[in-house]
Amino acid sequence: MGKKDQEGQAPVVVHGDAYDPATGPARPAEVGFADPDDYDFAIVHLTDTQYIAEGAADPSDPERQARFKASHDAIARWVGENAAARKIVYLAHTGDLIENWCWFWNRRSTATREFKEAERLISMIEDHGVPVGVLPGNHDNRWGSDEGRGSPELKKFNKAFGPIRSTLAARKWRPSAGSLPVRASYGGPWKAGENSCHYDLVEVGDTRLVIVHLGYGVRDEHTAWANTVLREHADRDAIVCTHYYLDQGIRPDGSGASFGGPGSYGPNDGVKVHREVVTQNSNVVLVLSGHISGTGWQVEDQAAYPSPGLLADYQTHRMPDENFPAGYRQANGERRTGFLRLLQFRVSDGTVRVTTYSPVLDSFRPLDFAPQSQLDRLRGGRSAEEIAAQPWVDPDHLILPVELRSHAPGGRRSSPDRTLASAAPALTDDDAAGPLTQPAHGKTLPGLDHAEADVSGRAVADKWGTALTVAGAVGAAVALRKLRRR
Repeated sequence: MGKKDQEGQAPVVVHGDAYDPATGPARPAEVGFADPDDYDFAIVHLTDTQYIAEGAADPSDPERQARFKASHDAIARWVGENAAARKIVYLAHTGDLIENWCWFWNRRSTATREFKEAERLISMIEDHGVPVGVLPGNHDNRWGSDEGRGSPELKKFNKAFGPIRSTLAARKWRPSAGSLPVRASYGGPWKAGENSCHYDLVEVGDTRLVIVHLGYGVRDEHTAWANTVLREHADRDAIVCTHYYLDQGIRPDGSGASFGGPGSYGPNDGVKVHREVVTQNSNVVLVLSGHISGTGWQVEDQAAYPSPGLLADYQTHRMPDENFPAGYRQANGERRTGFLRLLQFRVSDGTVRVTTYSPVLDSFRPLDFAPQSQLDRLRGGRSAEEIAAQPWVDPDHLILPVELRSHAPGGRRSSPDRTLASAAPALTDDDAAGPLTQPAHGKTLPGLDHAEADVSGRAVADKWGTALTVAGAVGAAVALRKLRRR
């Protein structure tokens, strides 16, 4: 059942009022990668690399710029060199590819340089034949306003990662997974010329995936499109990628993460995507996200089929001091650690093993580089003795249930009348005001107060994106008027 988290911000899925890590859905995993012979295929999850792009695109200090470029290079090189051996069939980047296209005062020239650097990273990975899907975070699309709904110059993301580029890049995709045949293709954008929401198709042996990307600032038209795609591909297991889905976990194992949105800046993306997409399509098996610095996860244990949500954002982790030249002013180190996740899927037993690794540091220990605030939140006020007394799993190395069913013999894709996804009725105002039983996932969700989040299906204005864009326009008009008076 849903429950308010300790800050009263949003529903949190918990496993009873007294959560017991020994009986929770997460199982411990050894630190390090699994033997490729023990899993079928892998997906890389990378997110919020904006500080790396910012540093790599800043020419003011060439030595510093070279260090940040080296971090991008290390990420791309590791993915490429390990793609075949570790059966990497896809890389999902869940947004904030750059830093400086968030606020109205951000310069277009700076954003252009950073997008060029971000595109260099993605192109290097694709040059190794690895399929890549990207979406815009709030730093890539001005809090959801950069879709060309305002001034034409706001279309930064689509200039760098638009549908034409995705179509051409997909021609280079050559994924492999050992002896299993693999195919991957770009599915298409949510509307012509606009790639902030799009989908890709991946097939690994008998397992068929549809990977749906929803950029930051999810609106009704986006969720309607996503539901259409998911139902058109109801014979496939679905992975949903979005920028903001979960907040940081509140327990030492990363569990207790609430759905993101209420009480934060910008749209209620997490609540909206969960309620209007995930619970409406039973073929959704996994949701990947970033945005909030830290890690977290949740599993709907009362669902007919689990659909774990994973937050894995290492943007504020810092390099150790010994990596810097003597006298460097930033004592805590640069934010370019490059941690990523390798999600290793075992189809037969319905699990995914999560491994977190930094190609930059050659480290499996992100908590060694995490800010103290994240460590404190994970501890949740528990003493070291209290934590040691319970079998908490490592939040960065764990095994979670992910039941892939598209491969089932005589399965639901063998007949057009039998599909993985079951259509659910559209949400109504009455649904949003009280408990809602979702036929797709068999999950009873708590009612949400309209003051916290509007999930009724009505159009929800992006107040932050609109306000920031308007403020920028007003500022530009004032400056122009002053220049004319001179």
